[in-house]
Amino acid sequence: MDALDSILKIEERLVLKATQAHIPIGGTFELLPLCNMNCDMCFIRLDKAEMEKTGRLRSVDEWLEIASQMKEAGTLFVLLTGGEPFLYPGFMRLYKGLRKMGMIVTINTNGTLINEEIVKELAKDKPRRVNVTLYGASQETYQKLCHYPQGFDRTIKAIELLLKYHIDVKLNGTIVPANQNEIQQLQDIADHYGLYMKMDTYIYPGNKERERQFDENARLTATEAAKKSIEVKKREYSQEKYNQYKWHMLNSCHQEGIKEDKCLSCRAGKSAFWITWYGQMTSCIFIKTVGLNVFEEGFDKSWKYLVEKMKNVHMPEGCLSCQKREVCQVCGASVYLETGGFEEKPRYMCEYTDEILKNLMGEKDEKD
Repeated sequence: MDALDSILKIEERLVLKATQAHIPIGGTFELLPLCNMNCDMCFIRLDKAEMEKTGRLRSVDEWLEIASQMKEAGTLFVLLTGGEPFLYPGFMRLYKGLRKMGMIVTINTNGTLINEEIVKELAKDKPRRVNVTLYGASQETYQKLCHYPQGFDRTIKAIELLLKYHIDVKLNGTIVPANQNEIQQLQDIADHYGLYMKMDTYIYPGNKERERQFDENARLTATEAAKKSIEVKKREYSQEKYNQYKWHMLNSCHQEGIKEDKCLSCRAGKSAFWITWYGQMTSCIFIKTVGLNVFEEGFDKSWKYLVEKMKNVHMPEGCLSCQKREVCQVCGASVYLETGGFEEKPRYMCEYTDEILKNLMGEKDEKD
């Protein structure tokens, strides 16, 4: 999840060069931890009292000053997220300021606060994309999962408004116990509006600044998540594409794992960064142990520090030597959150991958 999620083909070469040169081409502003919903599996949301124990919201001017320093360092893509970013005071002034600098801006939102006034303002200088999370296919699911029953209708209205003003929309979905039986309905909604929907069945067990531990019951078991992952692929892919996916998964396991590069394979700390609402500049939303306060230290110093520190963050030997390394979606963040460090294999991810392969091997081959 970052400013370069689902990059376009035309951008790939630019991003590759930035990654090789350690240029911070894309970054995320986590504007606030507050949200008008309270989803069971959320690892970011704090209430006002919890927020004030940790820090304060940064002003629009503070964010724009950091953005100015980012621009000098080569940043082009910015993701605005939260919490719910449309709760941030001065959101539109910040957005317009970033666009005036030439930043290509993407917005993550639950959609429930979007109205015609907001959309008209966005349409004057359009964002790259608005990513709207659809948590369920009914008011009942929004009540059960998000504790916000009116959320479904408001989200659908937001999608329709954004499309009305020709603003690019992508739908995100998180498959958890409360909505696991609505995969088809969610896909039907996406199809109805002609939109791509990315559904994730793996939930990172994060807790961020929350004092309470992550509730394992808020996500599917590894076995359940694996089955739902295959169901998602079958509904999203054509038969030909699904057969290609299946062939790759079943034929890409090696006798020996890939040991050459111990470093993390993603862009985190190489060309991408994340700035928390209270100012810590980290490699990604989940690895919060490495980073400086960018508002105090400045962007250039914080970026150089991050690049150097992330060179020492590596995948566990057990993952690097695993025969299933190429087909497992394990990353540094999942290792850290599942195990509390970077030395052990994350058992949940191992079971998740094993179950996907087991289910694929048990299927009968289907013709294109």
